[in-house]
Amino acid sequence: MRIPLTAIFFLTVITAIGQLDKKESINLLFGYGKHGSGDLTGFQYGLQYSKEFGERWTWILEFGGSLHDAQDDELIYQDQIGNDVDATLHFVIGGIQAGIGTNYSFVKSDNHRLGITILPIIRYQATSISDLIATFSPGATDLPFPVRVLERFEPARTVSIGSAFRVGYEYSLGENYVLGIQASFQTDTNGDSILGSLFSFGKTF
Repeated sequence: MRIPLTAIFFLTVITAIGQLDKKESINLLFGYGKHGSGDLTGFQYGLQYSKEFGERWTWILEFGGSLHDAQDDELIYQDQIGNDVDATLHFVIGGIQAGIGTNYSFVKSDNHRLGITILPIIRYQATSISDLIATFSPGATDLPFPVRVLERFEPARTVSIGSAFRVGYEYSLGENYVLGIQASFQTDTNGDSILGSLFSFGKTF
């Protein structure tokens, strides 16, 4: 029932946004993040639409993604004719996501805003990481090259639901533009987490 309930929530929020008549903005997001235990570093990005309702509350609709990678221990050997072969594994995790949530501003003035965002998300993710990696040297196999065994016990592609939690500051550049910075943490039902920071630039209207 989780995904149907999430869909109902998203439709309810979209309907509510359509009935509002407050200040709106479009923001571009880009930042640095660490995936999982921090072994994989990379980037986060997004496009965000927001619309105020009430004095300190804002609806948020966001589409975004992330890309993280890391290199395994170096494995370089020479083939039978003396060429160097780089057999080092490179791990990559990438995902795209969509979310609808709210922001509450603890501090709000003409030029400054400090608040917290809670953003329920649906996320699609793909990974190249295997669950088991074993490397056998030529001495163990009597072959003239290393042998690597990769085994996967979990799906390489997943769809999950989760939530992002952010604390952010925004500064208004006149009446039309805004700059911001956010500390972000997100987790989902696939057991993945991303900790990072995001910078934003947007236009209000």
